[in-house]
Amino acid sequence: MPETLDLSVTVCTLNEEENIGKCLESLWEQHPREIIVIDGGSDDRTVQIAENFRARVINAGRKGLAYQRKLGVETARFKYIALIDADHRPDKNCFAILIRELEEIGYDGIEAQIISVSNKGYWDWAMELNFRLTHNIPGRRIMIGTPCIYRRKVLKKVNFDPFFTGPSDDTDLCYRLCKAGYKLGVGTPIVRQEHRSDFKTFVRKWIWYGKGDAQFAWRHPERLYSIVKHELYNYPIKKSFVAIRSKQFKVIPFFALCGMFRHYGFLKELIKMIMGQRVDRNIYKT
Repeated sequence: MPETLDLSVTVCTLNEEENIGKCLESLWEQHPREIIVIDGGSDDRTVQIAENFRARVINAGRKGLAYQRKLGVETARFKYIALIDADHRPDKNCFAILIRELEEIGYDGIEAQIISVSNKGYWDWAMELNFRLTHNIPGRRIMIGTPCIYRRKVLKKVNFDPFFTGPSDDTDLCYRLCKAGYKLGVGTPIVRQEHRSDFKTFVRKWIWYGKGDAQFAWRHPERLYSIVKHELYNYPIKKSFVAIRSKQFKVIPFFALCGMFRHYGFLKELIKMIMGQRVDRNIYKT
């Protein structure tokens, strides 16, 4: 029998009935000690399916992704904590290899490489190529996201900030971890990701990323320049040059639109936060 890993796997969900069964099946094949599903108030069969797959389910309510992640960290009981999304399918022995590399290199958190389960159109293909060109390179990082594994004692000290309702929960976490001297990186194992992106879902996703950028800049105003640079330079220009060097010209419109929609989401959320603060101050004055 394969060795059981000293590992808690946490999965945050919201209406993931199409994904959660396959996800949990693939996670149990990694032989963790426990799987915890932190549900954000699903109104489909997500919770029922998760319970059928022997996951421990926590009903977090609709308080945002960072709040769900924080609950998962607080609930996890074992030496390592994996942060996984419902559309992830790790390859065989992925988690065991990630833990080994984490220990051998001395990382405190390590992210897997990401490729697609399959690509059903341009947006899926471009997203996978984005991973292959700019992410799937093992080594030290200042930023990692899901799918990843952390030392539990590290996440207990520097947990997720529930302020973040958008996707910059991991950006904030990594920023604070690096400031505290912890070491992060990307490993060699692969996690496969389910993509079902048409143009509408692509636009919605990158506007949502921009919302997270605005929340991060609000929480850490000293990083405002870096956030704007990431949206207006790194995606449309820097990544496009990487594509040109790799002779992958077809992906350039994807990078340009990523930056554009992300910056739009950033501006929209930032204005909303500024106006909300003004309203709060006016109410306080009266």
